[in-house]
Amino acid sequence: MIRSFGQVLVVTILVVTIIVIALIGIPLFLRDTLTIQALTMGASFLAALSSLFNTFAAKDNAVKIEQLKQELSSQFPALIDSRNAALNYYRMLAKLEIKPFSEQDKELSEEAMAAAEGSIYFLDEKYRKAWYRYWQKARNISYDALQDKENAKNTWKSQWAKELGNELNIIASYQLHSNS
Repeated sequence: MIRSFGQVLVVTILVVTIIVIALIGIPLFLRDTLTIQALTMGASFLAALSSLFNTFAAKDNAVKIEQLKQELSSQFPALIDSRNAALNYYRMLAKLEIKPFSEQDKELSEEAMAAAEGSIYFLDEKYRKAWYRYWQKARNISYDALQDKENAKNTWKSQWAKELGNELNIIASYQLHSNS
């Protein structure tokens, strides 16, 4: 894709050169020295233009790669940290199947989510919204599990595990996207 003035200039010169050669109508069947020299010079000129065009394209690609590397160096750790915190919260709540949810379980889960929260701003808005929706759902479940310990196990199995699992799947399916 042509993006800079230099690339436009190179393409223009290339097109004009091809048109001029076509209009002059250099007979290819002639074998005289001048025709061969003219064709050689024309081919060399076109090769130089092509090389210049490739240099511009390579420079643009190198800049894009550097930008992508910088974005990924912040996005990838943020994605891993936030997913791990969300998964940790799910695992803590899943213990409801074998034992009551404790205030300590809630505190550990909340601390992990709060620690990951600072880095999610490197990720796009769609992910942030899904992550906060998950966190709020997990908070609501943990609150309800602490309030009604007798029914928490059955509610986890019949309702909460599926609801929170669906929210977790949304987070887990997220792919990194370049902002460029």
